[in-house]
Amino acid sequence: MRAISRLLLRLKARFHQPRTVLLDGVLVGLRDLPLTSRLRRRIMAGKYESHERQLLKSFLEAGDSVFELGASLGIISSLALKAIGPKGRLLAVEANPSLSEPFHRHLAANGLKAELVTCICIPTWDDDEDVSGWHAVHTGGNTLQGRVTDHTGSDAMQIESRTAAAICAAHHFEPNALICDIEGAESVWVTKAETIPHCVRKILVELHPWLVGPVVAGKTLAALGNAGFKVRAFSGTVFDLRRDC
Repeated sequence: MRAISRLLLRLKARFHQPRTVLLDGVLVGLRDLPLTSRLRRRIMAGKYESHERQLLKSFLEAGDSVFELGASLGIISSLALKAIGPKGRLLAVEANPSLSEPFHRHLAANGLKAELVTCICIPTWDDDEDVSGWHAVHTGGNTLQGRVTDHTGSDAMQIESRTAAAICAAHHFEPNALICDIEGAESVWVTKAETIPHCVRKILVELHPWLVGPVVAGKTLAALGNAGFKVRAFSGTVFDLRRDC
């Protein structure tokens, strides 16, 4: 009986929730997008990526060229597109191919468009480094989450990996702003931060000490500092970094 009661409560909550909500002026579909129940509740409570959203308000300017790594469903992408306006450009990368269709559908619902590349992005601009190839992305049954893994089970997808340099070159793109939420892969900057091109003047990055460890997260931030980026602001584990022209 208790199991039936819990099921009825979940069904009631689902069908009584609004079809869409506004998140900082962006329309987010609660029924039409592949959201987990937990994520639906966070969006309804205004808590989705709250640290990133708080910093994003002063991070971008009209006309910025934004390279977004870890685009997911395009919620942050939509906020960025509204901030940079029609004269700006956003090139988004997402490793999970299951999110491509809902990404474009979500942007369309907000009257927005952006280029989306489906691959694993290694965020380096090292011309001598060859990271091309195919890797398994394990979703664990959740299309909104993924980890690069050696696991080859039924819930693993084979995804191509490319460097940021290769992606930008293929799209004739020189970003001045980088938004990065790639589940710990940013730790490659411990040894590769100096490869970030001079055209990139600001970075909004979420560090993941619970995945890579606090020492590696600290070294990542220090390496960005050695590459000329200074912390302008931070909220939680999300940092707004800038460097002089």
